[in-house]
This record gives sequence, structure tokens and C-alpha cells, in this order.
Amino acid sequence: MAAVAAVLIAGFSVLSATVAALGLAGALRLVGAPLPRPAVPTLRPPVSVPA
Repeated sequence: MAAVAAVLIAGFSVLSATVAALGLAGALRLVGAPLPRPAVPTLRPPVSVPA
């Protein structure tokens, strides 16, 4: 029973952290602060450098 409680507590903590992160991102978007972009475009080499 303790293992089930531990799993439930861990799942709830992950869920609450996700909700908090989404709420923070939504609040920043409402305020108008620029959200951090994904790091995928920054991995692309510059166009001026020949491949």
C-alpha cells in the first residue's frame, strides 16, 4: 500500500509541476513576455558558412 501511495504522490507532483509550468507560460504569454523558442533552429548552421 505504501508503494501505491508513493506512486500516486509522485504522479501528483509531476502533474502539479506540469500545470505550474503551463500556467507560468500562459501568464508570460498574457503579459507579453517573449517565450523561449525551441533550440532546434539554433542548431542549424549559418547560411553563409559552406556545408
